Amino acid sequence: YSKGGSSLYDDAYVPSAEMLTSLTSFYGVGEFDAMGLQKMLTGKNVSLQLSLNNLNEGMSGTASPEDMETLMQLVYLHFSQPRFDRDAHQAILARYKALVQNMGNNPQKIMSDSLSLILSDYHPRTRVLDEEFLEDIQLGMIEQVYRERFADAGDFIFIIVGNMDQEEVKILSQKYIGSIPDMEREETWIDRRVYEPEGWVKKEIPMTLEIPKANVNIVMHREIEYNPFHLVVMRVIEGILDLRYVESIREEEGGTYGVGIQTSLSKWPVEKARLQIRFDCDPERAADLKEKVYAELVKMATEGPRREDLSKTVENLLKTREQSKEHNAYYLNTLNNYYLYGINFDDPANYEEILKALTTDDVQKVMKDFYEDPNVVDVVFVPKEAAAP
Repeated sequence: YSKGGSSLYDDAYVPSAEMLTSLTSFYGVGEFDAMGLQKMLTGKNVSLQLSLNNLNEGMSGTASPEDMETLMQLVYLHFSQPRFDRDAHQAILARYKALVQNMGNNPQKIMSDSLSLILSDYHPRTRVLDEEFLEDIQLGMIEQVYRERFADAGDFIFIIVGNMDQEEVKILSQKYIGSIPDMEREETWIDRRVYEPEGWVKKEIPMTLEIPKANVNIVMHREIEYNPFHLVVMRVIEGILDLRYVESIREEEGGTYGVGIQTSLSKWPVEKARLQIRFDCDPERAADLKEKVYAELVKMATEGPRREDLSKTVENLLKTREQSKEHNAYYLNTLNNYYLYGINFDDPANYEEILKALTTDDVQKVMKDFYEDPNVVDVVFVPKEAAAP
């Protein structure tokens, strides 16, 4: 991966940049069109995907040990011989346009699009997949962005994990990655200030729904230092809330099949924590159940979590941690975090020891910070017939 991403381009480039990785996968690479590449890879256990997001660009791939050289060849070709097939481009765009027309009244898409716009405070760089978005995609822009983002490997970091012979990996890396040009440039991203709205934002959005249900979404966010302690605490908060809502919302109230909780901590472009809660329920119960959801948050911020909930969550996280060490993804993520953030999460001091020493007061303090100066997006989608007058 390498820093930069779509943030380096003006707003007009956003549709082309956002669709770059999806569309270029249909163009092929080098002398192979998409069909030819598929035939060439038949029988091989190998795959490669490009990524381009707001802040960086990269590639990720997998291969069996015997197909490792093929993976390296694909990496080399995607850097040195990209392919931009106009016929394939127009064909896949036509399929996307048909898809968009068919999804025009899809409730899930409408809700997802609405949330994206609201959570970015309607920033002009936040675009939804519609006909206008597709019309703004230009093959020339895709080629320009691709060639600039993947022009060389000079400031890319390559991480390889797995059961390969180290000497063989070194030889293949020198042969293929070492042959990719190095323009001796170092880039970084631009902060385009696409942030969540501040303060309280509360919306009830009526929709046409075949199945009458309410969809409740609560997102809380605040600036907080990115460090191992806060990363651990946010995971613990997610685990504790999951336990509480299973008991108070699903089992005691029977109001929903489940409450989804997701926490995250980001370092760039701003160090920030986010807590997201969503659930579906009977429209007539939405207000009552939402009140109970907030009550659990307030209780954790004022009284702290129950000791038994903290103990169970810590136990679960420690168990999951040990199980994750059996998989390549653990080591890939550990190395990725080290080079991105300078934090070694394989060091017990940065995870296990924090978990074991965590107190209810630690969790309470972080939750209290969310409520001292709250930033909350509260969006409920309801059937039109159930909307408030």
